[in-house]
Formats: sequence, structure tokens, C-alpha cells
Amino acid sequence: LYYQHDPEIMKILLTNPDLIIEAQSVILRWQPILQEYFSEQGGTTIIPPDLLTQSNAYLKKLHDLGSPELQQAIDQELNNYDNLQVFEGKNRQSNHFKSSAKKKPPVKTYRLYK
Repeated sequence: LYYQHDPEIMKILLTNPDLIIEAQSVILRWQPILQEYFSEQGGTTIIPPDLLTQSNAYLKKLHDLGSPELQQAIDQELNNYDNLQVFEGKNRQSNHFKSSAKKKPPVKTYRLYK
């Protein structure tokens, strides 16, 4: 999603600074879960339902500010993962994670401050 629409998403974020703060909050909450998932320890952390709710709310805001193409892409991703509910209460040992985990290219980073 991000790699296909990063210029538009960055424009939305730069024109809506509150979304940058919210993105940081969501990312910081996901970070330890993903670190454990990809660690040698096997990823036993359970994804809390409120994190999925927070992530969905954030995606809804991006959706509402996006172009029809971005809206369609977000709708498709949320539909593919049942509004992220397929991850509720799951960890790395869960079957869904084994089938849905894909190796992604390195994440682009943007420095927004000095």
C-alpha cells in the first residue's frame, strides 16, 4: 500500500501534521510487536485489540483524505484482512501470521525535522 502510494500519503501527512503525530503513535505501538515477531525468540506477543482499533481509525483518516485510487487500495487491504481483525489475539505461532507474513522491501524513511 505505502510503496504504491507514498507520494500521496506523504502529501497528506505534510498537510495534516496531526496525522504525523498519530502515525508515530501507531508505529511506536507496533514496533515492539514486530521486533519480537522477527526476532529469534519466535514472537509470542499477542496483538491487543485496541491497537487494531487504533490502526483502523488511522487508516480511515488516510482513506477519507485520499484520492479515489488510495481509497480503493485501503479498502482492498482492509477487506483482505477483515479490517485487521484477523490479527486480533494472534502471534507469530498463529496460522494466519505464518501464511500472511511476507518479506517486504526496506522501509523508506523521511526526516521531517533537524
